[in-house]
Formats: sequence, C-alpha cells, structure tokens
Amino acid sequence: MKIIVIGAGLAGAACAYALAKRGAQVQVLHQGAAASELPVGMLVPHLSWQDVLISQLSRLGVSCTFSHARALLREGVDWQPCPVRQRLLDTPERNARLVEAARHLPDWMAVEHDALVHLQAAWIAPQALVRAWLQQPGIAVQAAAVASLRFESGLQEWQVLDAQGNHMAQAAHVILANGIGAEALLRRTGFKLNLSEVAGQVAMGFWPRDEGSVAFNGNGHFMAGMPADLCPGLRSPTGASPAAMWLSGSSYERPPFAPPEAHKRAGLQTNLARLRDLLPAAWLPPLEAQSASGDMLSWEGHRCTTSDRLPVVGTLRLPDSQDAVAADNLARKHSGLHISTAMGSRGLSFAALCGEWLAQRILGGADTSSAEREAWMAQLRPDRPALFL
Repeated sequence: MKIIVIGAGLAGAACAYALAKRGAQVQVLHQGAAASELPVGMLVPHLSWQDVLISQLSRLGVSCTFSHARALLREGVDWQPCPVRQRLLDTPERNARLVEAARHLPDWMAVEHDALVHLQAAWIAPQALVRAWLQQPGIAVQAAAVASLRFESGLQEWQVLDAQGNHMAQAAHVILANGIGAEALLRRTGFKLNLSEVAGQVAMGFWPRDEGSVAFNGNGHFMAGMPADLCPGLRSPTGASPAAMWLSGSSYERPPFAPPEAHKRAGLQTNLARLRDLLPAAWLPPLEAQSASGDMLSWEGHRCTTSDRLPVVGTLRLPDSQDAVAADNLARKHSGLHISTAMGSRGLSFAALCGEWLAQRILGGADTSSAEREAWMAQLRPDRPALFL
C-alpha cells in the first residue's frame, strides 16, 4: 500500500518509519528543512501531582522514543541517557504534592532534598533521529510545496496539488504531519481544526566543564556536556573548537511591538535569568561571560499546539453538515485523511508514540497495546470537543 506523509519533521518522519516497518510504501513530501532545526533536545516525561493525561502519555512516549533511539542512534554521539534534575521552585504546598506524586513512580522518579530526579530521560539530536527514521527502506522523500488536497471519489484516493493546481502525488491515505500548515490544508479541504502557533527561543554556547552530561528543568531547562559538533558555529574565547556544548530554554516572551533583535535579546536574558534558579552558582559566570562577549548563540522557532496542549492524532472524518470534499459516503465514514501534529515542544516525547499508533490504525495487524493506552490515545482524536471551544 502507498501512503503519503506531508511533513518531514519529527512527527512526519516518525509516521513514515512506523508505516514502512509495516510494509507500506511511503512518499514523504516536505517544504523547507527536513528535520527539526534544534541541535539537541531534552527527552523527559511530564510530571504533575494529579498525574494528568499529558503526564501519563508522556511516559508512554518517552519509552517509545527510548526504544527507537537505542535501535537507530549512536549513543554518546546522537543521543545519551541522562537523568534530569527537576528543581522544586514552586510553593511548599505544590512541591509537597509533586514529591508525593513522584514517590508513586519509583521506576521513573527519585526524590532528593531540593529536587526530583527523572531517571528515564535523555538528550537527543532531533535531526539525527529524523534522518534515521527516514532512512528506513520503503520511504521516498521529496521536496514539494503542497497547496491543497482533493478527494477523487471515483478512484477513492486523495490527490496532492501545488499552488497552480498541478497534481503531484496521490494515494488512498494521506497523513498531515506538517505542524501549523495542516490547519490551512484542512480548511481548504472542508475540515475544521483549531491549531495555534507559539514562538520559543533557546540559548546555546560552549561548555567548559568536564563532568559528562548534566540536565536540569523546572522553570525552563538546561542541558550540558553534549558534543559541540551538534551545533556548528560554536566558538570559545581562545578560538579553538569546543568539545562540548550547553543549551538552555525555552522562553516564549515577546515584547509588544519590538523589532526582531529586541525579541532575541529579551529571550536570551530571560533564559539566563531562569538559569540563576536552576543551576549551581559556580556554573553561572562562564555562561554570563559568553553572553557578554557575544559567544552565545540562539535559535528561534515556532511550535504547533492546541488549546489543551495535547497532540492531535487520528483519522479525520467529514461531518455530515460539510460536503466540500464529496457527497460520497466512503469519504464521510472513513476519509483516508489522517493527522499527527500539535506536539508543541514535546515532539521528542510524542512523535514516535503517535506514529506507531496511527500506523497500526491505518494498516491493521497485531496490536499489543494495552486497553489503558487505547483509552488515553483516543483522547487525542482530532474531533475532540476541546479543539473547537
């Protein structure tokens, strides 16, 4: 079976890999960069004292991504397991609740006097993971600017069109994994889905200490000790190529009506301010010196998210009140149009899980997932009420 995936970032590459492993021929269409642009990301589950849905799903997702990383990536080069210390920076009452929640997850968490330690966490180079996923046999990647989709009821297939209406590809199944771009495609196709975009910024620099990989989170996050060649352009005061790098983020503040350079400066200062709460005091002077000397780099980007901050994954179904695609019953009952997106800043946590789950739904076959996981994943469906509030 041939399946088209639109988008070649974490979400799209994960879907393509899961489909190809199950024997599908996958055509991946992408516009712009074919991977997440961040040089390195933190893989860590979400923790909440109520153990809300995003926390439960993130543990499933982290486990899934760990299995992919072990099978496909080079440890110490593309990824590295690394415990993450979560600083307790909230009120005593809320901190006590978090500690109690952590004690109920002994395989995942350890409790220290001023922090919780995520035992199953890692840093990962997103681009390396995307490349590994897309190298699976049965996947063809093509640069293409997709402008619209059209359902051909006679063929029972979707056609992918460019801005001039030219046909580029067609298949019975299409997966939209192109972030915020999915919303416009769906709107032109007769589906309604509310997605939103959030901007974020991280700071990066060379790491002068020699103590392996370290990671902290709380109000923001910090990782250090990763190979510096993951981030071309890093430099040290001596001009020599640094051996290791650090990364801190993520800030979402944007001064109103400020020019881009002011946005950048504000984001960097916010990230540095957060590090004063997260890091030992002795670690701060080298980072502040890099900021003052201009040796600090930054990355800015946008993430696709939803009002309830959960991903969107599943099959899109055309409501009876909409007939923009076709009046064909098949198109209404099972459109062949699917989606996996809106992972926000947690693409590393959710992409592999959503890709595996969606591939199994499309292609069938043995399903080893638990009933509990099925109940959780069903709450990510694209027609859930929270997306239309």
